[in-house]
Amino acid sequence: MGIKRGQQLFLVVIVIFKTGLDEHGQYIPNNFVVTGWANYIYSQR
Repeated sequence: MGIKRGQQLFLVVIVIFKTGLDEHGQYIPNNFVVTGWANYIYSQR
């Protein structure tokens, strides 16, 4: 799985964060990552 000369490589990352609200309706600053997904996409040139 090597990259050939002239070939482009893209990394697509999707990250899902969980947010929370306090009793005043303000966002809680300690939001955290729920899950993440990454995938390499090779050009077809």
